[in-house]
Amino acid sequence: MKIKYYRVILFLVSVTILQACTSYKPFYDKTQLNWESANSPDSLKLKYSVWLIGDGGVPDKDAQEPVLKLLQSQVFHHDTTRLYPLPDTGKVNNSHAEDVVIFLGDNIYETGLPEPDAPDREEKERRINEQMNVVKNFKGQKIFVPGNHDWNESRAGGLAAIMRQEQYIEQYLNSGDVLMPSNGCGGPVEVQLNKDLVIIAIDSEWWLGKHEKSIAPDNGCTVSSRLEVIQQVQDIILRNRGKHIIIAQHHPLFSNGRHGGYYTLKDYLFPLTLIRDNYYIPLPIIGAIYPLMRQYGISRQDLSNKDYQQLKRGLLSILEDEKNVVIAAGHEHALQFNKYKDINLIISGAGSKSSSMIKGNEALFSYGGGAMQGFARLNYYTNGQCWLEFWEPVADGSMGKIVYRTPLYAIPAKADDKTAEEKSISYTDSIKTIVAGDTFKAGKLKRQLLGEHYRDTWAIPINVKYLDLKTFGGGLTPLKLGGGKQTTSLQFIGKDKNVYQFRTVEKNPAALLPDGFLKTFAEDFVQDQISSAHPYGALIIPDMAKAIGIYHTNPELVYMPYSTLLGPYIQQVGGKLGIIEARPDEDLSDFTSFGNAKNAVGTPKMYEKLKDDNDNEVDQEMFLRSRLFDILIGDWDRHEDQWRWAEFKKEAGVIYRPIPRDRDQAFTKFDGLIPRLVSELIPDIQSFEMKIGDPAELSIAARNLDRNLLTELTKE
Repeated sequence: MKIKYYRVILFLVSVTILQACTSYKPFYDKTQLNWESANSPDSLKLKYSVWLIGDGGVPDKDAQEPVLKLLQSQVFHHDTTRLYPLPDTGKVNNSHAEDVVIFLGDNIYETGLPEPDAPDREEKERRINEQMNVVKNFKGQKIFVPGNHDWNESRAGGLAAIMRQEQYIEQYLNSGDVLMPSNGCGGPVEVQLNKDLVIIAIDSEWWLGKHEKSIAPDNGCTVSSRLEVIQQVQDIILRNRGKHIIIAQHHPLFSNGRHGGYYTLKDYLFPLTLIRDNYYIPLPIIGAIYPLMRQYGISRQDLSNKDYQQLKRGLLSILEDEKNVVIAAGHEHALQFNKYKDINLIISGAGSKSSSMIKGNEALFSYGGGAMQGFARLNYYTNGQCWLEFWEPVADGSMGKIVYRTPLYAIPAKADDKTAEEKSISYTDSIKTIVAGDTFKAGKLKRQLLGEHYRDTWAIPINVKYLDLKTFGGGLTPLKLGGGKQTTSLQFIGKDKNVYQFRTVEKNPAALLPDGFLKTFAEDFVQDQISSAHPYGALIIPDMAKAIGIYHTNPELVYMPYSTLLGPYIQQVGGKLGIIEARPDEDLSDFTSFGNAKNAVGTPKMYEKLKDDNDNEVDQEMFLRSRLFDILIGDWDRHEDQWRWAEFKKEAGVIYRPIPRDRDQAFTKFDGLIPRLVSELIPDIQSFEMKIGDPAELSIAARNLDRNLLTELTKE
């Protein structure tokens, strides 16, 4: 036993010595070995630069952190040379108003900014102050994005911690809108730096965290779900095509480091250092288990985690056709550059710590471990080119050197604008012959198993008028993409100052499925079940609703032409059959079907108003009629977001009357052997029949509304 114990000790000591002697050198993919020969454009053609630095939350106490010293020298001197001494700053502020510095999260280790009376408050302030001092008098844009450590290390109380940090940063810098997204929201925040550079700030810890966070409409947030984050990022991308775009968030989408599932011998021998840097306690058995568990997604901070994977897939899916996008992140205490298709992915998290990175794994460049520090710099030139540089300080940061440089892309000159020519085209009396869906054909056996549904109706050719964007609503201008998990929609603003929404009849339910079910029978089945909904069911609703005295939209079936007036949204909705209708929001005084209300609000806002004033109330009789109508037409999908509330003043307070919207599930025909089995498992999905099934189960989606808003009615 003594011999075995001796051998274990000898092995641990040997490995530790080898680990200490490891040479941490930059890795270059074989295609990048001649990177130094890549000549960037003349520095006189440099328009502006964006510096990216992350994980700077534990800077040196005794002297300015070398990487911060080097960063400050570049920011205030706009120097593009490869190796230089720090110039005398004097009293001249040479910073450039169009430059940008982005701190990529983990601004304060380990648990963000504590309460003002906390014993470590002074030290935590010092850590963020060291970073803020670099940009305190900077003329350009300064941005801090949150990291997981800023959210109380992803623990309860994270929202309060990030709110404290935001307030402290903006007081110290005497500037608002520095920490983005603000107020603990998820983002995305669109920052138009100039006519050709856009930054999109996302709080990726908001996405991953499981504790309290701000959601719309609270605290000025614009999203209440992860799906809405992706939708809004996509909308920003589409509206800014032809510009330089940077997505700034803390968590990277690719990594050759620990968060990507790659560990060193030190990690296996001293696994507690994965939790705290100085926990050098040899635990080789645990060290063999803990990294393995992390590789299988136990930590929300690792790419293997299912929620993290969802973030990665969501962003890549909307960006894979883009050529002018950079995703900048920290999280790993290293430098890395990847290309995924045409997307440029940067890790710049070596602001105060360093961790090892493996070679290869499709990275074009990676550098970490030892005492290295560094940051990334993006240079934008007058010829449309964007170049990436990674910088490392030399000694105390008075000098620096480039460790990697590469061109990313170039924005071509804009093509001639054909919009003016398009405005002269008239679609008056133009008709399109089209089918709603030709993929639902089925033989006898398939119809018995999967349902008769409305397959034949979907396949019937119909004649439908073109939507004339220059005349409808006085002329329509696209606003933003929307839609739920199955439908694509596009909002417009008309010259009549009303908001309209175009919603495609065609649906894609693949987003409802986990990855493991994609490209399987499950996906085919779910897609086939779209035929259970009547493609034109929403068109008959207005006459029925009017007859029983409830509010309703007035949908029109139209064909959306491939029009340049759609701008960046032409690929999403051009050439599609869809429904256009007025969107019941805010001022509806032009629409009798909404009671000519001067204001309409969503369900969360309506609830808020009911709590604020006891004199505010809901027209419960009208809501009951609306709900009974839902049951009559078999519309089971009546959750809270499917309602707007028309606001009318009374002598004391206001009364809210319901406006049902989105009738896609009216008259659902859920027949067939397999659909009926599914209906047994999900009882609120019922088939529209001559006899109503179970009204209680059909009302499950709206049960909270029913319980809260039908409290004063009796059977009489």
